[in-house]
Amino acid sequence: MELANIKIKHEIAINKIIKEKEKFINDCVAEKLILEKKELQQKLKLAKFRAQKEM
Repeated sequence: MELANIKIKHEIAINKIIKEKEKFINDCVAEKLILEKKELQQKLKLAKFRAQKEM
């Protein structure tokens, strides 16, 4: 019975770690997408500026 409780607690701990890992990965991906969006917005502004300058 005690061994079963230990296994259950171990499984719960593993699942918690897996969820934390998934959350970390999701947060990193979200941050990367935000940075990519900002970079693309800056490139767009620069392209518009250059296009106006050439007119």
